Amino acid sequence: MKRLISIVCIFIIASGISYTQNNISVSVWGGLTIPTGHFGDIHDSGIGLGGDIEYRVNPTWGVTASAGFSRWSLSEVLVDEFGLDHEETYETSLTTVPLLAGVRYYLLTGGISPYAAAEFGIHIVSWDESFLDETISGSGSDIGFGVGGGTLIYLNPNFQIDASVKYNTINTEGESIDYISTFIGVRFVL
Repeated sequence: MKRLISIVCIFIIASGISYTQNNISVSVWGGLTIPTGHFGDIHDSGIGLGGDIEYRVNPTWGVTASAGFSRWSLSEVLVDEFGLDHEETYETSLTTVPLLAGVRYYLLTGGISPYAAAEFGIHIVSWDESFLDETISGSGSDIGFGVGGGTLIYLNPNFQIDASVKYNTINTEGESIDYISTFIGVRFVL
């Protein structure tokens, strides 16, 4: 009897490991980040890079953990502003490293799979401003979230193209940092 229970337990564990391995995927992506609102008034579009890991709970739901890097900057030459009698350059940049957890809901499964997504977590933010030979910088961490969607295009069962668009908000002291991310990447099923 003990031998039968041991064999059944080994079979269940092996089945679970096999099932779990087919439901885990890793993605890497990059693309354009477009500032909106007040944030868009003082920064140009930037770039973003990152990756995520997804555990597919069932064919329509997945949970994700992601990390990334986004940077925005602006350099502007100011003439005759602020009572200046010569040109001065105003420069600013902002960098964020998001550490997020989220969910994905797949509307269809198969060769082309559109999905809706939501994420929540911490953004490590650093910034600097330079004007009139003075530089001010700072850093901190703020809570943020993002909502959007995308499409997985299956090239084979273990390799897909992932294209997504997401609206992101980082809640900072004062004005929030709002931007739209447009990413394309590749996904590998482990």
